[in-house]
Amino acid sequence: MFKKLTSMILAIVMVLSLSTVAFGQEDVETSPAKIKFNKEYLSFTSEPLSIDGEVYAPYKELFKTFGIDGSYSYSTKKITGEKDGVKIELSSNDTIMTVEKDGAKEDVDLYVDSIVKVDNEMYVPVCDILSTFDITCGYSFSSDVDTIVVLDFSEIDKKFENDSSLSNYRKLLEMSNSFEKGSMDVVYDVKGSYTDAEAKKYDFAGKLKADILVNLPRMAADMSFEDIAFSPATDESAMALAMINGMKYSMVMDEENMYVKMSMLGDQWMQQPLDSAGTMDMGMLMQNSAVKKPSQLLKMIFASSYDLDVNTYENVEKGYEIFKEFFKNERVKISKKGSKTTASFSIDKEDVSDFISTLVAEFAPEDETDKSMAEFEEFMKTSEFNISFNYVYSNDKLDSYDMAVKLKMDMPEEQGAVDVDLKVTADVEAKDVTIEIPEVTPFEFPAYEDEYEYEYEEAADADAVVETESANQ
Repeated sequence: MFKKLTSMILAIVMVLSLSTVAFGQEDVETSPAKIKFNKEYLSFTSEPLSIDGEVYAPYKELFKTFGIDGSYSYSTKKITGEKDGVKIELSSNDTIMTVEKDGAKEDVDLYVDSIVKVDNEMYVPVCDILSTFDITCGYSFSSDVDTIVVLDFSEIDKKFENDSSLSNYRKLLEMSNSFEKGSMDVVYDVKGSYTDAEAKKYDFAGKLKADILVNLPRMAADMSFEDIAFSPATDESAMALAMINGMKYSMVMDEENMYVKMSMLGDQWMQQPLDSAGTMDMGMLMQNSAVKKPSQLLKMIFASSYDLDVNTYENVEKGYEIFKEFFKNERVKISKKGSKTTASFSIDKEDVSDFISTLVAEFAPEDETDKSMAEFEEFMKTSEFNISFNYVYSNDKLDSYDMAVKLKMDMPEEQGAVDVDLKVTADVEAKDVTIEIPEVTPFEFPAYEDEYEYEYEEAADADAVVETESANQ
């Protein structure tokens, strides 16, 4: 009888254990985790946990904090959430999250459990949920404890929108953003010199012409190098001229990819996904989407673009104060004559010096500030900076723009000096344009005819091998 009772008890325990795991994997390994929202770490009744490398939080408190209407159904064992017209549905014992947006449904595989039950609390993966509702979320890799960083720059954007000292800059952005489709004929004219470490001077000059089509979020550009010249003439410069003069370069960009074609590589289109920091930053700037929200532009400049950090919000906030000083009304001038409006912006050596000094004071490690400033002040003694922009609008539509850059500076570590004059002129026409996405074929490098044969000789040491190589041309 005792044996039967014992067996029954063990069977009941096993059934209960299995049912608990099937319901929500309560018996899981966890470790502490943190969630930082802007400048504050969030504190929940049941604290966030790291489970299998993913940060989870109790769904009720997470949803409440970020304005998501949510509920849990005991009959279906599903969690639903809704915010700004986007709906999600999560199921126990599943890695799938169903997302409904703009009338369309999609099943998204999270590759982690969508619901985990711990101590009678329903936990959900934080970033997978928040990102679905367009809330910026990511991991901070500089923290000892698994930490999620959640960012909302709306307060910084409100400051920008209401700051009277930036009214001219806001007008400039407003007019710039009015150009969403059309064509640009742009000429980049550069001349200057390079003096090497042995005081030998080399002069250079040339033009880059670009025909640019814009139909946001798509862009296309055909570019060519012309009138390239080097002096004095050398074998190296002759080789460079042969490669550069007349070289053509084409680029097309859509929402997800950049496509590139170069004449020197056989005129084959190559595809580059816009998923790395550099290409995404460039894509956002070129497609003119970043400047519509100044905080996103500030994030590119003053914080790591995609590897978030627990200090990202504070860095962007500091960056705003620096940015505000740099683009105040005294620097950005707006003038109007008839139907034409001109927006001008210029900076000189003193402006650059003030800007860099502020950056060093705010962002350089405290024990390196004095050293960094001393090096910078020494660098500025022999340097020149003059940059000016002029944007001309007709009836608040971009008509043309020009830019002039004068740069003179010594290279670091006594590598010589450069002296550059760059002028850019562009004629702009707003009109309907069509931008086709090119067909991409896998790029193949030219095949080499050389075949190599290898002969092996046994060395005196039995464990060593001597390799000789011969080439058949």
